[in-house]
Amino acid sequence: MGNQNCHAEIIFDDGVKWLARLRLAWTISPPALVFDWSCGLDPTIAIGVDYILQAKLDGKPLDWPSARPEQREKIMQQLADVCLELEKHPFDFIGSLVTVDRNPASPNGHNSPYDIKVNTYLAHRSRLHVMEALFESHKPTDQFFLIHPDDKGDHILVNDAFDITGIIDWEWTRTASKAEAFSSPCMMWPVGKFYDGSKDFSPAERRFADIFRQRGRADLARYVEDGRKVQRFFFGLGTEGAYDDENTFAALFMGLRRTFGFEDVEWAVWKKRELERARDARHS
Repeated sequence: MGNQNCHAEIIFDDGVKWLARLRLAWTISPPALVFDWSCGLDPTIAIGVDYILQAKLDGKPLDWPSARPEQREKIMQQLADVCLELEKHPFDFIGSLVTVDRNPASPNGHNSPYDIKVNTYLAHRSRLHVMEALFESHKPTDQFFLIHPDDKGDHILVNDAFDITGIIDWEWTRTASKAEAFSSPCMMWPVGKFYDGSKDFSPAERRFADIFRQRGRADLARYVEDGRKVQRFFFGLGTEGAYDDENTFAALFMGLRRTFGFEDVEWAVWKKRELERARDARHS
């Protein structure tokens, strides 16, 4: 179940099963159905690591790429139910649910090579220009909603009949705008095309939008259909490795510009032009 936790099954004499979930690094809050937990490396806990003792959920992680069409359909119908339930529980703030005294690792941090810092800075400047267009098709509200931080598919537990038995790995969950929270989960994205800079949608994403529309929720369908802008903006420039690989960095960044309707030029051409503009502005 991911690489952030160690799991141990505890079986009692009466057949009841618990799951000991030991955090490999750090955790922010316990999930539901918790019997005991420790957060923050409590010095009074002899084990010395964060842990959660929780009821074990039946099921296994969903393998979305291998699921058959009828199995995907069943999962999407249930995910629509989950979205409709989450919509009933808005928050009045945006961002993290907790405050921590830890600085997250950054791929463009102090020890990053010069070229990576330059690329990141230029991309950041460009993203500032698209912020006004980010939610132009959606009316802003003062309500925000939970969004799963790692919705690539294996966060969903299913049984053999593809009934969802649970959704796990909420450690880094946060609240977001409705447009972001109800856009399609990344497990439905055409990932290869996404990293190549394409703005295409997958058949699963289009079907997910249709499900909402069939349920009389055209508003949620539009969040799915318009989701690529907000996804590309907040996805940033991919995982940390994307900063080290300029080809991946360039493809993701140009995909962001393409999604917002900017001039479709090669990364090297755009970068040279932006550096010249920055130099001219500095000397003017």
